Amino acid sequence: MDFIFDYSGGRCLVRYPVSGDETLDRDTCSRIRGSEERLHLLPVSIEETVDGRDLCYDISRAVNLLAWEQEASQQELRDMDRYIDRAFRELDQNGIPEEEIIAERSLMFVDEVTGDIRLICLPLYRYDPEEDEWEPADPDDEPTMKIRKNGELSAAFTRLRTHEIFTIDRAECFIGKKSRSVDLCIMGNPAISRIHCVIRRTEEGFSIEDMGSSNYTCVDGKRVMPGVREKLPEKCRIRLADEEFMFEINQR
Repeated sequence: MDFIFDYSGGRCLVRYPVSGDETLDRDTCSRIRGSEERLHLLPVSIEETVDGRDLCYDISRAVNLLAWEQEASQQELRDMDRYIDRAFRELDQNGIPEEEIIAERSLMFVDEVTGDIRLICLPLYRYDPEEDEWEPADPDDEPTMKIRKNGELSAAFTRLRTHEIFTIDRAECFIGKKSRSVDLCIMGNPAISRIHCVIRRTEEGFSIEDMGSSNYTCVDGKRVMPGVREKLPEKCRIRLADEEFMFEINQR
């Protein structure tokens, strides 16, 4: 990755020039906006340039981790390793994709005031036109996101807390919080695993399988064991971690 240290004009920045095939991950941007310090991240802004745009990370009150380590005691080094591990765990719990966090120690920094670690979140992904994408949903009082159709049998999957209604009408629908690894992304709930479960459609109906989630999948109060395909009734309640959804097969 081509990071550039910029100390021109009295500034202290680490720049990342965004290439033409990279797209801003707006899900991540919305989650970190204004929360950088709580999430152990460097403040980031976007600057338009002659060649395009740069992501600019403010390091004005931070020291590079490698330089900090040169003067740290053995105990401070051990403590810092624990701080770094904790920072990555908390980012994961807040739904920040692991691949968007720079793990190179030469690009980690220590806050000069608090002594806390400051990491670079690179909220970008490379555009692949062959990847499955969500179809745009029609404006509605209850926001709806639809998965591209792949047959006649479909089901409504309603998030009871937000009243979002999703349509499941493909052979496999992976559900979780990691937007680029699932077909149906559940945002705003860190208790849900990155890839929590999968709902499959066959000619006989639908089944659900837990994908080894941390906080379990339940159907009408009964836990679905990892690796076991549980047939779904025409109408039931599905709980992912601590959140409930209504599943209902649409009539043909």
